[in-house]
Amino acid sequence: MKIKPIILCGGEGTRLWPESRKKHPKQFIKINGKSLLKHAIDRVTGVNFDPITICSNYNFLDQIKEETKNINCKIYVEPDKKNTAPAILAALNDDDLIFYQPVLIISSDHIIEKKIAFQKQIKKLSNYLDMYKIFIFGVKPDYPETGYGYLYSKKINKSFNKVVKFIEKPNLNRAKKLIKNNNYLWNSGMFLSNKSALLNEFSILQNKLALQVCDSYINAKMFRN
Repeated sequence: MKIKPIILCGGEGTRLWPESRKKHPKQFIKINGKSLLKHAIDRVTGVNFDPITICSNYNFLDQIKEETKNINCKIYVEPDKKNTAPAILAALNDDDLIFYQPVLIISSDHIIEKKIAFQKQIKKLSNYLDMYKIFIFGVKPDYPETGYGYLYSKKINKSFNKVVKFIEKPNLNRAKKLIKNNNYLWNSGMFLSNKSALLNEFSILQNKLALQVCDSYINAKMFRN
């Protein structure tokens, strides 16, 4: 079964100023001739992937449509910024998304140079999915960043670690302590799971939000290039 990519593209340019600004955030900044959004699209395009879904807000709709000319994709836009969880939920409500289909959720503003290695790893991990597993990808920190969340994980077998704790944007003193422990990683904001596992977790942990987004989805308009 092919992997469904969902690209989160709602950032407001709070980093990389002045190149990144509120009306031109970093996902639209060009690196090596292409915007970071276009790099993200290329990263999840290929024989193992279904057409892309992009989640953003109305402020960026024209820019996204320009970036996705001649690309088969769906674009979900929010009238108001509601952060990550509602955007993911909206995309999961898509009737075209099969219940047990692998879903890859990525950001639109990352730089991942080894595209082929990335795709191979995603394909490999998708074979381990079931109705409970959610893979989250950490990045080994090389300085005490206070603008990222941190994951604490413990090895459960030779292939995988289990995330047992999440720390949201620590202060500088705590960040300095965290990076001394190899079990702490930056939270990359990328997830690999399937529709059933994600909806199950939302129903347990954020049931009210899940119902609200479902209602919004029913009454929404869809933009397709």
